[in-house]
Amino acid sequence: LTYANDVLRTKGSQMRTERQFTQVGCELIGQADSVEGDIEVCMLALLGLKALGIENITLDLTVPGIVNALLDGVDDDVIDYVLKSVSRRDVDVIAGYGLPQTDVLAQVMRASGAAENALDVLASVKTPKLITDSITRLKVVCEGVHAALNELGITDVDLTIDMVEQDGFEYHKALGFTLFTKSLSGELGRGGCYDVRFGDDEAFETAKGFTLYMDTISRCVE
Repeated sequence: LTYANDVLRTKGSQMRTERQFTQVGCELIGQADSVEGDIEVCMLALLGLKALGIENITLDLTVPGIVNALLDGVDDDVIDYVLKSVSRRDVDVIAGYGLPQTDVLAQVMRASGAAENALDVLASVKTPKLITDSITRLKVVCEGVHAALNELGITDVDLTIDMVEQDGFEYHKALGFTLFTKSLSGELGRGGCYDVRFGDDEAFETAKGFTLYMDTISRCVE
């Protein structure tokens, strides 16, 4: 499924204060467990940007929900404060809460930057199996995107990882990514995996897709 249209959001985000703008997007629906589908949507987004002549692109990846999963069992009256501290990357404040998850959270927060280095850090973190499986899947996605870029001879795309970047990925699962270029501030687009619900019985299928923000992109190709 592809689309191109103006959208109006009820509110802006910290990264995107604009509320009305044109989006161009793509969705691959019905491949819930397909890592190949994850790789495909990442590559489609990158190839779309490259076709417009955009250079020096960064694909920044995360695992939506990983922070909440690590904080499972934390009291409701504390968790909001912890989440705010995580979003600010404030390890010292998090340590002050005295949570048993403090060390793991700190290690996950340090796993940011170049994908290869971040994955090396994450490999040494002792996490629950569900989170470990998500990290393993993320590694496969990175390897697949790297292989595809090499095969196509594309050399100006950097892969980075920020595991605690969760803002804007509230309805995503398994994979989330944001697209940037070094030549311009602001997001070019974002994507990942999410459930598409339909019908009165709220049945759903898993989709993998991305949205490109044409207001930002137009400034790159003027």
